[in-house]
Amino acid sequence: MKLPRWIVLVVLAAVVAGGVAIDRVTERDQDTPVAVSDDPVANEVTSGTALSSAWYCAAGSAGDGHHEQTVFVTNLGAAETLAAVSVYSPSGEEVVQEVPVQPGATATIAVAELLTAQAAAVLVETPGDEVLVEHRIVAESGTAVGPCASTTSGEWYLPWGTTRKSAVETIYIFNPHSDAAVVDMTFETDDVDRDPSAYEGLVVNGRSVVAIDIGPEVNRRDLVAASIKARSGSGRVVVERVQELDGSEGIGGLGLSLGAPAAAPEWWFADGGAVAPEEEAVEGEEAPPTTVAESEVEGVAPPADRPVDPTRVETFAVLNPGERDAEILIDVQAVGVEPFERTVRGDSVIVVETTGSSRVPLGARYGVSVISDNGVPIVVERVRYDADGTALEITEGRSRLTTRMVGGTAPIPDELSRSVILHNPSSESLVEVGLTTADGEVTEREIDPNAWELFEVPVGLVQVTSSLPIVGELEVRGEGWVTSSTLVPVAED
Repeated sequence: MKLPRWIVLVVLAAVVAGGVAIDRVTERDQDTPVAVSDDPVANEVTSGTALSSAWYCAAGSAGDGHHEQTVFVTNLGAAETLAAVSVYSPSGEEVVQEVPVQPGATATIAVAELLTAQAAAVLVETPGDEVLVEHRIVAESGTAVGPCASTTSGEWYLPWGTTRKSAVETIYIFNPHSDAAVVDMTFETDDVDRDPSAYEGLVVNGRSVVAIDIGPEVNRRDLVAASIKARSGSGRVVVERVQELDGSEGIGGLGLSLGAPAAAPEWWFADGGAVAPEEEAVEGEEAPPTTVAESEVEGVAPPADRPVDPTRVETFAVLNPGERDAEILIDVQAVGVEPFERTVRGDSVIVVETTGSSRVPLGARYGVSVISDNGVPIVVERVRYDADGTALEITEGRSRLTTRMVGGTAPIPDELSRSVILHNPSSESLVEVGLTTADGEVTEREIDPNAWELFEVPVGLVQVTSSLPIVGELEVRGEGWVTSSTLVPVAED
């Protein structure tokens, strides 16, 4: 039986109430140290004000083993909630299941148990707010996790991708609304712009998803940035990318990335790692010690030392979707080196390798900010992999800092370690943070200006509060693979 949708969910909100179970850290009497963007974000947990919430998981398949998708719905509130989980195929087939989620618990939805399709998008609707939705995909090339979107948009940007011989880049476009959307897809590559006629006026029917292997139209390019825009008045969609590389040409692994719904002049990353095995550190400069928080979580031993892999490569893809040139600064913070300065011309994309420069000391770990110095909006992703071609890791940046973040609900088979990395981008202000793990254990720390700190955490929900806006990431490691994603902000009450 098909469930009633929004109107029923709104009515249910009257009986499903509660507050987010996060202990606040007392705010210091300090000014916010950095500007926080007002541009829309791809995901955010609503808190305290919304009558209902919706989450959109665009990328994945169901039952065909290609990009097998599992969805995780976490209830952050104090009372049980009832999630309506709708699964859609490219043909518009729809299956809806009602899933109760207890307070503080995570419900696991194996999409293949509801529908069989080469592409299967998921809509999760709940009465009230205080819900987080993440998903996991599994393919022959690996496993990847990430948060789903909490908004639809008329435009989406993906700064990095590749269609080289060994790669398959698949872009998923999900239209959760009843009316069809008409979208245009354009691409910036390492040599020329591409505007394939096959992707002009692409119709995405209401309550359906399309999965597009862009290789046939944008073939054999080392670097591909994508812009997906709905035509005026034709609807709003959600866009995710799955990037696969088989390792035959130097890089192997699987990446899952949610697009950015807007360009912005500032982007932040909690974690960076400098590795330049062919070079020595700059004379007179030593890598600052890596700060690892001692875990207070029972059963989780703090690492004695967390060295950086000396063969890991780190790059940043910067897309300028506008017409004006962007003068950018990539600031490797907490290392004491000058920012990387680059010009990104209008309608173009560049890749900057931070680990290939002798200015970054060997073994350093740091937070990173990417700033458009002349205010031209940009979009940024970080791409890392081992020099031997393994452990591909693609992470979207955050254009907005926050004082409350959550994440980490998706378990991964054969994972060896799970870490939360927090970065204080302020150059002047100390920040107080509180980290709560799935078993209720709380760790409190102070992070110095421009400092970076890592917490080893168990599987399950992680909640972070801070006295000033910061950025955070979740990193999961296994044998020969790494996946990471930014923590999801919780809206201020």
